[in-house]
Amino acid sequence: MNKLTERPEKIVQQEERHLPVDKKLVHKHNIENVFIANLRKSLPLKISWGDYYIFSDNASELEKSIFDRHYVPGQNSNSDFFILMEEPQYADCELATLSDFFQSCKIDSENLFFAEMIFNPGHPYYFEHPNDHVPGMMLIESVRQMIVACSHKYGGAPIENSFFIVSGINVQFLNYVELSESVQLMLALGDCFVNATGSWADAIFDVTICQNNKQNAKMIFKGNILTKRAYDRIMASRKLNAKG
Repeated sequence: MNKLTERPEKIVQQEERHLPVDKKLVHKHNIENVFIANLRKSLPLKISWGDYYIFSDNASELEKSIFDRHYVPGQNSNSDFFILMEEPQYADCELATLSDFFQSCKIDSENLFFAEMIFNPGHPYYFEHPNDHVPGMMLIESVRQMIVACSHKYGGAPIENSFFIVSGINVQFLNYVELSESVQLMLALGDCFVNATGSWADAIFDVTICQNNKQNAKMIFKGNILTKRAYDRIMASRKLNAKG
């Protein structure tokens, strides 16, 4: 599994910019309960000239400038690719913008995902009393939200009438997560069963939480993404069994 690293210092010191995920992607009604921002997929290691022309014809000047900061033409004069200089192991607004554009152009990459955690120290539930670190339950919820959002945005699970059912969690808390520094999450998709429609249906999600170049927590979630029809069938079966 790739090592999760913090954003470069020169970026950390800039004004923070966040692109919170759509609240529908994490099944929330209120934006203050959304804890994930700058969600992105890993960048492709290579971009073919054909894909580059598609990108160049449709990208904004901002998107082109971001691309130029991360990709260079292959060293061989006959190379058919642009090469990623180095895979950034963090999430920020710039990289999320580039990743989203690649996705819109159907330029794919490996199933490795990044996000930045956002939180309000005045949240009435998770910070009902003063705390000098991010509560563990809030970290677990942020990971759950990232998994659900990835399942919809990248895994093909429909947003409407879709249910994420957790069947197992393994959590290791390694260090306190401070309130004052960027909190980065990296998700690696493990064993994954894809249903007949091509969507993630049963999967293992391996998530690392990092701050200041240190791993603060590791979590493994196992879960199912169910359609409403499948969910209703399971609920009906449980009720029937409960009646004996």
